[in-house]
Amino acid sequence: MKIFISILFSLSTAISLAANYYVNDNSVAGDIYCSAVGNDANAGTAIAPFGSLKHTLTVISAGDFIYLDAGSYSGITTEFGLSINQDNVTIIGAGTNNTLFVSNKNKGQFLKVLANNFNISELTIRAYGYNSGGGGFAQTIEIGNGVTTYSGIIFTNVQLDQNGGSSGESAVLVKSNTSSTFNGGGASCNTETSNYSGAFTITGTNINILFENYVFVFNSGDCFGGSAGGSIRVKAGNSTQNVTVKNSFFSANNACSSTFNGMDMYIETGNVKVYDCLFDNSLSKYASGTAIGGSVAISGSPTVYFTRSKFSNHGHAGPGGMRGCAIGNDGGTVAIDSCLFTGNAASKADDVHCDAGTITARYCTWSEVGQRSPGTFSMSFSGDPVVFEGSVTKVNTTNSTYIPNPSIPSYTGVCGAVIITPACIDPGPPTGIATQTFCSADSPTVADLSATGTGTITWYDQATGGTAYNSTDALVDGAHYYASQTVGGCESSSRLDVTVTIADPSAPTATSSSITECEESPIQTLDAN
Repeated sequence: MKIFISILFSLSTAISLAANYYVNDNSVAGDIYCSAVGNDANAGTAIAPFGSLKHTLTVISAGDFIYLDAGSYSGITTEFGLSINQDNVTIIGAGTNNTLFVSNKNKGQFLKVLANNFNISELTIRAYGYNSGGGGFAQTIEIGNGVTTYSGIIFTNVQLDQNGGSSGESAVLVKSNTSSTFNGGGASCNTETSNYSGAFTITGTNINILFENYVFVFNSGDCFGGSAGGSIRVKAGNSTQNVTVKNSFFSANNACSSTFNGMDMYIETGNVKVYDCLFDNSLSKYASGTAIGGSVAISGSPTVYFTRSKFSNHGHAGPGGMRGCAIGNDGGTVAIDSCLFTGNAASKADDVHCDAGTITARYCTWSEVGQRSPGTFSMSFSGDPVVFEGSVTKVNTTNSTYIPNPSIPSYTGVCGAVIITPACIDPGPPTGIATQTFCSADSPTVADLSATGTGTITWYDQATGGTAYNSTDALVDGAHYYASQTVGGCESSSRLDVTVTIADPSAPTATSSSITECEESPIQTLDAN
């Protein structure tokens, strides 16, 4: 018993140590968490919030939550050079269009993450960067120190927008021994002037990073210094460097290298997997030479896998040539499965080209491919595309009938006004009791049905499709009712199945040992006297 009490005391003590802190700017307009303007002299509560995230990070402990209300927080005077050193910290904004951290590309990076199980969500980080002295540093977010292991780092619906000065590296720099996830949100209009990608550089070993439901748009490798990789560059690693991209949208990115381009991705090392993505309308702007890989450039010896993805409308504006306007390989082991290539235009193989390494493809649709020694390129069930140069092995030239149609987020606007619209994420069905009993005397309706969820509940007459009930529709004994839930505009694909029983018991008799009274659901059992 003493041991049990001790455990309970330890658990309750640990839970009680977690605290909620609130931060607000100097206005309450649009606020959802706070009822007063912020000031760092306050207590950090909802009615007396702090005035800056920078100050809040000096008082938090492991396990704490920070709520950032709507408003604009200055990255010029206060909110720069921040660091997370406590584990299990959660930062929640009021939405990507509501909570904004804004700098002037001259004060350095926004945040360095040196902690485990760090979560940050629902905000925008804009115009951070270095004008000088930024060599080796991220413009906006730096994950890890390259030595210590940090895991459980999650960015949800965070937009990285217009970051990048004249010095420093990419907007986000991901270092060795880290595990992180970027889910929802995106990177827009990020650029820089060194030899790294505009949005993300992933460098080192023992890295696991996942991009899911993410938008990469208008990002650029420097078009003055001639760098590669507009949105993602993977470098200086080995097979322990794992990069996964799912249900994401790459659009209107560019790069300018005359050797390797990679307007969307430049992959030099690691193990990279791409699922259900759209790569569209990125433009190369190099001035001379013949570059390898328009949308995706691959060099070194990485392992790369693409599946159920679409590459469309890529091109180049400069006088130089391009080998593989969608994918160009110069050393990697590349597998392409069930992908569509359309509307791409290059001077040397519109769609895919292999200079070195291997490309193995199946069930793809394309118009033109190419190969040069020592590269090898083989395909099956992928039609009979034109071979611009070299030798491509074609096994069974039956056209693929698979057309990828990835579910991805979207965006509107141009640089300075990019708004990212999240993709629907299935919230799953609500929960509830499978058989629900009512009294006929109460004339029960659909409004009396019970289901628990985090969103809006809708009742249907079918498990899929069907017609939604009105809340005033009368319930029918023995009928099935099916509940979905809608969260953030996304409705669950599966539904809770509820069977209705409507009770109408006869009057009790004196000889009964027990009687059933139809008073409230659930039915009550009473003893007869």
